[in-house]
Amino acid sequence: MAQGPVSGQYVLGIDLGTTSVKAVLLETKTNRVTDSQTRQTKADISSDTGIQAKEQDAGRIVDALNECIAALPKYRLQGVIRIGVSGQMHGVVFWKAGKGCDWLRTGECHMFQPIDVSPLITWQDGRCTREFLSSLPLPDSHLSLATGFGCTTVFWYLKHSSQYQHLCPADLCPAPYLPASTEA
Repeated sequence: MAQGPVSGQYVLGIDLGTTSVKAVLLETKTNRVTDSQTRQTKADISSDTGIQAKEQDAGRIVDALNECIAALPKYRLQGVIRIGVSGQMHGVVFWKAGKGCDWLRTGECHMFQPIDVSPLITWQDGRCTREFLSSLPLPDSHLSLATGFGCTTVFWYLKHSSQYQHLCPADLCPAPYLPASTEA
């Protein structure tokens, strides 16, 4: 594709899905998708915490994201005025406070790599048994707790493992990931 001057304003849409990462550029004037990229994450990993565990390598997910962004036309990326992100709703990643990622520059591209992070425990995780869920405080809500929810995963780790106690859950800490990743 020929490279040209920035000819418009764009929204960068990113979907961090369970099996793939997608990135699109939407031209704001016409609401037309001008470019899109998809990469399979191939991020599933085995867990030593049990057969019901469902974990993914956070680095592979970020690699797929970096590949998608790098494949989009640079001259259009320069016109990005907004970024929208969607993804796995109930997953949780633990990271060391004050860390989370390193920024890398390769030529004109800025990419990040996770450091000192746990695997992503996905919404499909099944390690929380009914007995364990019934031992948790009832939420002040019309909603029930379920295995695969990030908060139940955090409680499970607090009770059953010291593996990530020195790390902070991503959905509860000041976030270096999302704000940093939007600095395209």
